[in-house]
Amino acid sequence: MNVNVATDGSRKEEIARAPFQVERLGARLGAEIGGIDLRQAMDPATFEAFEAALIEHKVIVVRDQQLTTAEHVALSRRFGELEVHPMRPQGEFPEILVLDNHKDNPVLSTDVWHSDTTFRRNPTKYTILRCQIMPKVGGDTLWADMEAAFRLRWTPDTIVFWDNRSTKHYAANDYYPERRRMERTAVVGDVPV
Repeated sequence: MNVNVATDGSRKEEIARAPFQVERLGARLGAEIGGIDLRQAMDPATFEAFEAALIEHKVIVVRDQQLTTAEHVALSRRFGELEVHPMRPQGEFPEILVLDNHKDNPVLSTDVWHSDTTFRRNPTKYTILRCQIMPKVGGDTLWADMEAAFRLRWTPDTIVFWDNRSTKHYAANDYYPERRRMERTAVVGDVPV
């Protein structure tokens, strides 16, 4: 079981000591991390600070990360066991759910407020979504919890991590027929009590 029991104060101390910068994007939800190359392995202290920032801000944006699919999966595994989505395991990396929408493959179900795989015994803990192709207009994703909402304008090579247990998200379907391609991993969570 991967449980982080840090108090708010100790989480903030971990984040303050981090070798990267954290810029708050909303008053209560969302932050952007800079000064980190996610292709490089994080030492334990850096990883703990990164996860503490994720828990603190619930949605973390890291831009200009040119990860391969293999690097995306390896990074995601640092957070715990990865899900294989029951509807669409694909290719060499079954942990990757490819979301590739365009005029010949329209959006089916992501343009509603939702949390990922809540139907599972162990719902998703964290979702890690990497942008590969984005239309010039539209395709934003919004997150909300019971206190605030946050809007993100994607650019290619942006990767976003979010705490699926405490937020919902909405992928706007306002770019049809343009193409939007994302790759998603999801970390298995604990059984809810």
